[in-house]
Amino acid sequence: MTAGPGRHEAAHQLRLFAPKPINVERAQGAWLWTDDGRKILDLGGASHGAANVGHAHPRVVQAIQEQAARVLHLPATVPSMARDQFLDRLHGFAPAHLARSFLSNGGTEGIEAALKFAMAATGRTRLVAARNAFHGRTLGSLAVTHRPQYRKPYESVLGLRRAQ
Repeated sequence: MTAGPGRHEAAHQLRLFAPKPINVERAQGAWLWTDDGRKILDLGGASHGAANVGHAHPRVVQAIQEQAARVLHLPATVPSMARDQFLDRLHGFAPAHLARSFLSNGGTEGIEAALKFAMAATGRTRLVAARNAFHGRTLGSLAVTHRPQYRKPYESVLGLRRAQ
């Protein structure tokens, strides 16, 4: 498909933000190459948590290929040696009192879990959130999202009472 800047998925993707006026063909490290041959330094796109080592990092690509060749995905209810090894290594970096981890599919699911864990651990239902932070688009994460344009349309469903 030949498309103008920012139009690759325009017909099928629900737009939540204005598209950037480029079409990325490939990326390596911190660099993007557009379909018209421009090389652009990526100052943010690779930093959304999942790709914070840059685009197409050779060790990440190799690890993904090797794991995908064995097993691509298993639910948490099915034991996995790769998951166990990851958690052992992760806990090697964590303070000793943090004995367990919750693995999630993405940031919003992690926020939802953190909200539930905090409420279960404290017995409290009032939450504090960082000003100007964005926590996600699920109902729970919206409850602690500072920006009114994301939160306000759902406040009646959430039963929110804002602190004064």
